[in-house]
Amino acid sequence: MTWNCNENLAFELVIPPTVYPPREDTDLIAQQIATLGEGNGRNALEIGCGSGALSILLCAKGWQVSACDINPYAVAASRGNLATSGFEADIVECGPGSRTRTWLQKKPFDLIIWNLPYLERPAQDSELLGPFEESSLSDLEDEGVMELLARSITCEDLLTKDGKALIVHRTDKDVQLICHRWGLAARKMATREFAEGTDIQVTCIWHPWSNSPLDRVHSTTSTNEDLLSLYSPVGSHLTTNIQTSGRGRKGRHWRSADGCYAGSWVISTGDKVDAGVLQLAAGIAVIDAIQCFTEKPLQLKWPNDILIGKRKVCGILAEGRVKGNEMRAVIGIGINLKHDAEVLTENEASLDEFVELLPEQVDMVLHASLASLLETKAAIPPVNKEGIISRASLRIKALGDVFYRGNSYTVNSIADDGKLIINHDDGPIEIDDGETIEWLNLR
Repeated sequence: MTWNCNENLAFELVIPPTVYPPREDTDLIAQQIATLGEGNGRNALEIGCGSGALSILLCAKGWQVSACDINPYAVAASRGNLATSGFEADIVECGPGSRTRTWLQKKPFDLIIWNLPYLERPAQDSELLGPFEESSLSDLEDEGVMELLARSITCEDLLTKDGKALIVHRTDKDVQLICHRWGLAARKMATREFAEGTDIQVTCIWHPWSNSPLDRVHSTTSTNEDLLSLYSPVGSHLTTNIQTSGRGRKGRHWRSADGCYAGSWVISTGDKVDAGVLQLAAGIAVIDAIQCFTEKPLQLKWPNDILIGKRKVCGILAEGRVKGNEMRAVIGIGINLKHDAEVLTENEASLDEFVELLPEQVDMVLHASLASLLETKAAIPPVNKEGIISRASLRIKALGDVFYRGNSYTVNSIADDGKLIINHDDGPIEIDDGETIEWLNLR
């Protein structure tokens, strides 16, 4: 068959009966590979190479390619198709579940691609999968193979510091949550709906803020203040066990107990930043992170609190300061991990009511979760501000009506700058101060 991977490239491929041929999912990931530019001799790994189509494309783009497949016919087809196309690659017979994964000898990689085994059994007899693919599909669900890949990236240094993995999977699988559990950032690159109704997605995975320092100290006055006073690059992160002068909105003191969590990040420098949007993004990141450990439902209360029921378990503060000639934006997050009767009020909750967590556990996952939403970096998908606002709106509207200036109102949405929009008879009203409203269901 002839595979037309884009307007300028086409390759002739021989596809044995039991080998997966290029399809719409292959085209989708090929389009994303094209966005990465030239490989310039960097190392790439394709897991489950099938016919070798994507490995050929990588070679054509200047990558040094290693590839593997559990099907020996796929390995033979890939080697033959690469040779016919005039390229060379190191292709071996193994897979993610193999006891001996020979591709680990080539690590770390600058790029990993993997079209996860997610398709239903083809209807046409001529397209039936062979026993090797049948075994793969029956033994490894998406969660299993993704868990293996994420663990390998983190524990076996599979990706270089600035490397990326592009993974194709069904949209109903929460690949991002699995990545966060292993300290990896993940963001949607592209989606496509197959004719048979299967929605697929390409997710980009990377090491969060890999070029910025991460510091841990036992005690400090305020992590936000520490980062605001330094010339640290974007992504710099400071976490502590105890804050002696932590602060919340309007100068309130954030009381911190030993064993709880406090951390801050430099999110932006030199640009105008909407603090309201940053706080909402951080709130979503906290919820995403905590849901890696417990299914206890959490609520996002505008503008900057996370609740369990009606009680506050986390506070968030976004601050900006002009330092020198630039604006610096910092996000601070404090989470009650342990109950301390001398610190917490009756309106505050702690996570140890439901799950025991160490600050170090929370920090790794939260660092990844926050980067998934807010990090900007070459060759990763752009920040999806509209998606952040949409997710925040859904959660905040779920809290119900608000009491404002003597009357109750329904919540409309969140504005582009993070303000709360409520429905009023004379038209929508934007609110920028959480002190002016009261949430009726939280009384």
